[in-house]
Amino acid sequence: MMLSIATVNAQQASKHLKIALFAPLNFQNLSSETTIDQKSFEFSNLGIDFYRGVNTAADSLAKEGYTFDFKLFDTQSDTNILKSIAIDPFLLTADYIIGPFQPAEIQVLLKKNPLLKGKLISPISPLVIQGFKSPYRDWE
Repeated sequence: MMLSIATVNAQQASKHLKIALFAPLNFQNLSSETTIDQKSFEFSNLGIDFYRGVNTAADSLAKEGYTFDFKLFDTQSDTNILKSIAIDPFLLTADYIIGPFQPAEIQVLLKKNPLLKGKLISPISPLVIQGFKSPYRDWE
């Protein structure tokens, strides 16, 4: 079988993904000079664990020839920060947007930038979100 350069380039392009990851890392609250409350610490751990899981999946896919451009956004569980992130140019060219975690945050994001609707993957919320049907979940 003979492959043209265009075919090979198309196959390689389909294995390169741009992914935006929204996680509540809350790093702005972490410093050696302050005491961290348990809730902030647990929420940061949730975001870090989620980030590690995505990295593990990416490492597995890299062994199959996939490459990635990742951009990590710390939402800080703050809708005002989420609104400012919603207009980041990377999101318009991303293949997938994983997160944010909470249904209310997804609504804020889509209200600010409706062009993101087909790219969002809700990572943990089992709730049906008004105005949002994930193409990656079949229980809605």
